Amino acid sequence: MTFPIILDFIVVTLLIATILYAVSLNKKLSKLYQNREELQKFIETFSESLLKAEISMNKLRLSGEKVFTDLSEKLKEGGTLRDDLTYLMERGEKLAGTLEKEVRAARDVEKSLNQKKPLPSKTKSGGDDSNTSEDDQKDGNEPDLIRSLRNVR
Repeated sequence: MTFPIILDFIVVTLLIATILYAVSLNKKLSKLYQNREELQKFIETFSESLLKAEISMNKLRLSGEKVFTDLSEKLKEGGTLRDDLTYLMERGEKLAGTLEKEVRAARDVEKSLNQKKPLPSKTKSGGDDSNTSEDDQKDGNEPDLIRSLRNVR
């Protein structure tokens, strides 16, 4: 065999390998083009999903800020109401104390007046004096009033 034939044989072998590689590469490229369309659809869908997620995050952030501001306002109102209620309770306690002192003083005055008065006598009709029973009823109700005021505290 001569040298040019061997050289032709090597070139033919390399050309066959190149053709086979080109066919294989062509198949891979056609798959890539087919997958490219699917990949393009996937990228578009993914982009839409990202956009929706971004919009949702913005809405969530805005609603969170709104809730925070509303809650802050409610806390401020609650603090103001707490202060007002504390003030009213203090005033109520002072008034209850004053009322209790006044009731005691009135009882003391009433007792001293009752001790100076003679015992009520029976009227000609034989009945008891109606004012005395009303006074007794008032005396019986006043401790209930004081107890109620104390329970409110």
